[in-house]
Amino acid sequence: MADKESISHAVHPGRFTWDFWYHYDAGKRIFHVLYLNAERELAKTDQHHFHSVVGYAKTADFEKFDWVNDDVFTADSGSWDNTSIWTGDVVRVKNGYLMFYTSRDAREESEGDFLTQNVGAALSADFISWERIPDFRIAPDARYYETAHVDGDTTIQAWRDPFVFRHGGETWMIIAAKAKALEVGRKGAVGLLKAKRGSLTQWEAMPPIYPTSAPGIYDELEVPQAYIDKDGKLTLVYSMKDVYDHAPGTGGKGGLHAVSVGDPAEAVEEQQPEVVLGYSSGVYAARVIPELGGVVVGFDLKDGGFVKSGVTTGLRSTDRDFSGIGV
Repeated sequence: MADKESISHAVHPGRFTWDFWYHYDAGKRIFHVLYLNAERELAKTDQHHFHSVVGYAKTADFEKFDWVNDDVFTADSGSWDNTSIWTGDVVRVKNGYLMFYTSRDAREESEGDFLTQNVGAALSADFISWERIPDFRIAPDARYYETAHVDGDTTIQAWRDPFVFRHGGETWMIIAAKAKALEVGRKGAVGLLKAKRGSLTQWEAMPPIYPTSAPGIYDELEVPQAYIDKDGKLTLVYSMKDVYDHAPGTGGKGGLHAVSVGDPAEAVEEQQPEVVLGYSSGVYAARVIPELGGVVVGFDLKDGGFVKSGVTTGLRSTDRDFSGIGV
């Protein structure tokens, strides 16, 4: 797939916005969008990541947005997630909407590189008021993943950007991670967890789903997602900067990559990733929107805001209906 010009660019009137995740209300044909945002000036010095909060917006097409509220979920000084909030995911559950998110604990800074990440969860009935799930915190399992920055590695430790789906009768969470088995400087991987049957709050760590063999092909990758391709195969998509892309055949383009994988419960045969949208497009942390024909939507690296690209993948959604499960 080649880079194409954007269809639209929706810029927030007062905030710098970047990564997003969403729930689609099929009955009302509305996307409920949760997004990271910070003061626009902070983005000029790359400090927005350390002051990010979660905002809420609605859209029917990812072209025009109703910016409902810039701050619906933020750090809690009395909890482990007392720093900025980073990228997450949201699904419909029996008693509302369950959001998984990324954060860090400033009280643990002396034990690492100040940037080690965990995953939390919160529940809401309306996308505006969120209540944290007590005692819920997923840390990387040291058997398979790096739990802190490794000397000589080129990027920070990663355990962020969760994405939840069903496949093969099980519930899975994929996550941007650093694989222990991969070489320093090439540790970027899609981490994997499996939920206890009938639960979204009890998770078991599994080995990374991709890549699985040394030396590795990415310094880091971000915002992984799982979809179904035209042949019915599970497909992962994820993003990385061009300088972090060492995959054979991609030409170091970075950006949004896609790769077909097998059953998450089995060893994944290494496949050649495809460049869906290169980093040079200026569109990053992109998501595929199956409800709109698989169009690619990301954020503008320079100005923030959501960019609806001219790239349509045709990828279909995995099973993400958890409305029968209570939390």
